[in-house]
Amino acid sequence: ANGILQVSAKEVRSGVQSDVRIKPAYGLDENEVRRMVRESFTHAEDDFAARMLADIRNEADASLLSAPKLLTNYGSELPPEERESIESGLAEFKQVREIATDHAILREAMDAFENIARPLAERAMSGIARHLVAGKSLTKASQYLEERLKKED
Repeated sequence: ANGILQVSAKEVRSGVQSDVRIKPAYGLDENEVRRMVRESFTHAEDDFAARMLADIRNEADASLLSAPKLLTNYGSELPPEERESIESGLAEFKQVREIATDHAILREAMDAFENIARPLAERAMSGIARHLVAGKSLTKASQYLEERLKKED
């Protein structure tokens, strides 16, 4: 699998052994592989931090996409000062998302926004639940929810 052919032969009468090793003339030589392995260890911490930042940015982007939709659909159910607080928190969160180069700072901003936006999320969940069970008996609503869960699996 590594492109190296190694053959050993031993003459039975004299006991002389000979080895032949054939390496491909292309690809990486052993020194290059060793150098790359050393560099991978050297840069592992930076690579890990970059991966953490990319992951939290993806989470932040999802949150930043859904929050305005929730505000449009359920924001009218909030007291004006609560809605303003959420809108202000959303603006701050967007700013941090744009400039953050450290995953911990972005995580902190996202957690702060989620705490501020909790009343909006609760209203949205209540609205969705009301819509799902509207006009149904408790038994019918339960059956409906079970069927939806089965479809999602």
